[in-house]
Amino acid sequence: MFGEVEMFGEVEMFGEMEVFGEMEMFGEMERLGEMEMFVEVERWRVGEMEMFGEVEMFGEMERFGEMEMFGELERYGEMEMFGEMEMFGEMERWSDGEVWRDGEV
Repeated sequence: MFGEVEMFGEVEMFGEMEVFGEMEMFGEMERLGEMEMFVEVERWRVGEMEMFGEVEMFGEMERFGEMEMFGELERYGEMEMFGEMEMFGEMERWSDGEVWRDGEV
């Protein structure tokens, strides 16, 4: 990733999401203002990607600057999310019971 990504507001995810295979993103994405997504998710697929349950994003999300991703984002195995997850500002990641925060990506 290049540039700076800032997130404001609240993101809640409900249900179960499983991701298999790999996903590649190229180019730049700039977003300003409010964005609401219900159930429908836009995605490019490389390999196999399965999503189960419902994903809801609401509130205000603002991104300033430029976010570019080159190369590959690979996810192997099974990722399951249950219950309610809220994200404010920084992103918290859970992996095998360990929690860490990334200041910059």
